[in-house]
Amino acid sequence: MSFTKYFLSVMIESVKDLVSDDEYKALSNHDVGKISDSLRQIRRTDRSGSSLKPTGVGSSREYYKIKTPSNITLDGEKVPVETGVKVAYNGSTGTEIAKKQNENESRPELKKHYVITPDEKGNYHTNENGIILPTLDHDKNHNWVHTLHIEPLSDKIKLQDHTKTDNYPHGISGDDVEYALMTGKGKSDHPLVKKIKDFANEHNVAHNDIHSENIGIFTHPLTKKKYPVILDHGVTNGLLR
Repeated sequence: MSFTKYFLSVMIESVKDLVSDDEYKALSNHDVGKISDSLRQIRRTDRSGSSLKPTGVGSSREYYKIKTPSNITLDGEKVPVETGVKVAYNGSTGTEIAKKQNENESRPELKKHYVITPDEKGNYHTNENGIILPTLDHDKNHNWVHTLHIEPLSDKIKLQDHTKTDNYPHGISGDDVEYALMTGKGKSDHPLVKKIKDFANEHNVAHNDIHSENIGIFTHPLTKKKYPVILDHGVTNGLLR
């Protein structure tokens, strides 16, 4: 069995074990346009019992934080991690675009860029060069992807605090990253910008989809070290044309 098939066979039920039966049934609906409405109805019926908390919405996907932490083995130790689900919905770009974004983020070749990477047994290992969150699980029809949950940049969570170098003693901001990627100017020689650019170019990720609202800080559960990461990377060049 290939690594990819083995890994999916280990992880495929991770979301099912973290949400209610009704929520999982809704997430598995073949009519992806009905998923959001079904989840809202479940939440209206029993908000306290719902396992999914809506925390964000984009042009084609909604994001739900899962209330129950996932337990993973990271660097040989069992740790709880917060996770969430990106769900396709019938937004301004339509469900097919949303599903394609989920499919793009589930590509096996992206694992080498995960901030924590899985091995053949489903255990995780720290990747100091990682720049994206791992896809822990995904729907076979690409209705959703299950990923780590981290908060995006904000007044309290500042990229500048975690990107200081000798050349940039005050760090760089999300806006600096966006400007450098779009123009090739500004602070384009910063190591983080170079890492993001290399990742985006290698995997055809659209530069204009990487901006301050699409970056967060991952806190390592064991070492507490902070890692800047891209939150969403499903938009590839030409996808939204």
